[in-house]
Amino acid sequence: MGMRLQTALLAACAFLIAAPAGATISIQLANADMNGGALTTVATGATSASFSGVYGDYNIQNITASDIFPIDLGTNTFDVAATPTANPLFIMVTETPITNVPGEFLSTLTENNLSSGWTVQETTWVNSTELFADTFSGVGSTQQLNAASVTSPFSLSEEFMISPNGATGQDQSTESIIGAPEPSTWAMFCVGFAGLGMLRLTNPRRKEARYAI
Repeated sequence: MGMRLQTALLAACAFLIAAPAGATISIQLANADMNGGALTTVATGATSASFSGVYGDYNIQNITASDIFPIDLGTNTFDVAATPTANPLFIMVTETPITNVPGEFLSTLTENNLSSGWTVQETTWVNSTELFADTFSGVGSTQQLNAASVTSPFSLSEEFMISPNGATGQDQSTESIIGAPEPSTWAMFCVGFAGLGMLRLTNPRRKEARYAI
């Protein structure tokens, strides 16, 4: 009985903590003063990617993107306009291909620091389908849960449109997309934990012997 419960727990955990296999994260930027405004890849990586430096009108201190679980993508940006500009900075971070298909996607959009007069539109995508979008003119955070109507393989993307509107300032933004397992996987996960707890309660002598050395 104990082995079956542990197997159920491990099956659920495998969905949550297995390392992504073969997926690549890319960071792309676009600004009117660089490459004619075309979207340009500036960094790639297997489980993370980062970029810093001057790009068009912007002195970008850091853009980092990473994943931990099989279905997640998190991006942090910290951008400073080098000169007052009306040209927006477009950031697109994409991870592909992802093979584990979840039951739902949880998108979290956050503005941690935004200068007066600036606006930032944040958007999450699965393939070419928009999951969630919001526009910020100050500090704040919003979330949305979406059903996952995708097949394997698929891609996740996080988009930032940073508009200084002619003012010098700074922006610090965060986006994340997390894939939640199907209800049946959560059920196995909960059953496994409950079962392991019951095993500890029903085997007190084994526990006492373990620490009586």
